Amino acid sequence: MNATLSTTERIDACKVALNDNFIRNTYQPVLNAAGSASELEAKIQALRDIYSEAWSIDTRTQAASILEALGIATTSAKLLAASQKQFLTVAMDRLLTVLAARRGPQADRDWTRAQQTSLILGNTPEEIEFVLDLAQANASMDQRRAEYYEYALPLAQQSGDLTRIDREWKKVQGSLWADPFLQRWTKKASCAKTEI
Repeated sequence: MNATLSTTERIDACKVALNDNFIRNTYQPVLNAAGSASELEAKIQALRDIYSEAWSIDTRTQAASILEALGIATTSAKLLAASQKQFLTVAMDRLLTVLAARRGPQADRDWTRAQQTSLILGNTPEEIEFVLDLAQANASMDQRRAEYYEYALPLAQQSGDLTRIDREWKKVQGSLWADPFLQRWTKKASCAKTEI
């Protein structure tokens, strides 16, 4: 009986450690990403408001702030936003890196569609719109994920397994391409599948 209690205590201690680890290394970063996503959405909208075919000083400033929100250091972001082509290359690369970090078959399909659509658009005026829409859709996904985690936390606490939140999210997250911002690109993404 005493040995069973000791084993039970060890199992409970492992659950507590696992749950603490989940809060620190998964739950809190998800909430932080949602906060960053809100800031990114505001920066994207600001760039949409001032963007024209000309890559002006104001446009470069807003583009640099988006690169910063995507994780590029301030000094580098300013240099990389000097031209529209550099901005698009770096922003798309960062977005593909973010998509690649998500795991699962749906995330892999989303990454492939984004990459193929970007290749089709190439160096066209539509490319900047696509990159901004992809960034916006990604920010929306981050916010939905945080909302889901906040909703699911009390339920998972009842079962004692907080990591269940992440497993369940992967089942319900859906495609990034279901986001309204990417709907207009769905046809181009479908064409990309048949061309490549």
